[in-house]
Amino acid sequence: MMKKSKMRASILVMMLVVVTMFSGCGSKKSNKKEYVKGTIDGNTYESEFLNLKFTAPEGYTMLTQDVMDQYAQFSSEIIYKDKDQTQIDYAKAVTVYEMMVQESTSGAPNVNIVLENLLGKEVSITDYVEVSKQQLQASGIEYTFGETTEDVELAGEKYTVLDCVGTYSGQELQQQLYIRKVGGRMMLLTVTYTEDTAEAKDALLASFTEYK
Repeated sequence: MMKKSKMRASILVMMLVVVTMFSGCGSKKSNKKEYVKGTIDGNTYESEFLNLKFTAPEGYTMLTQDVMDQYAQFSSEIIYKDKDQTQIDYAKAVTVYEMMVQESTSGAPNVNIVLENLLGKEVSITDYVEVSKQQLQASGIEYTFGETTEDVELAGEKYTVLDCVGTYSGQELQQQLYIRKVGGRMMLLTVTYTEDTAEAKDALLASFTEYK
């Protein structure tokens, strides 16, 4: 049981990282809507930019910003505000981890939000979904894809949602990728869960509310 739990935990970490491995491209034009990173305070996350607020339910752990910055090293070069490399310039980074929360015991379900700076390039949601599929298939985890559903409402905003299943070393995890464009960035909210934690996944998503 311990070995299986460790295996599942390692897969969860891989899947958290894999879904953010999109490369920014295009000319570096200024975005009309100024990006301000959301804040994490204990078990609460807030973002005026995304119009989102989230309070982790009992039994869940909110990852600190320091831990998420370690994940960022896998997906994009980190840009610092100071020469001592202590303050990250999130506004200039291609990929920013906004929040991650996971069930404290098994790690599932979990949810994370990642923003990708499109660097001035016009990218449609449809194209982004297709790029997401390609990146996931190239990850080393076996993926199968279900339906893509448009205009799914979550906390007052509408998303395009891609359903998929990832299998690695015989372990199977389900994912839903909630995608929407905000300013010059693409927002990717990914919820990962198992077949027996589907109801808990729904309750976790219900913890998102509007910021306003």
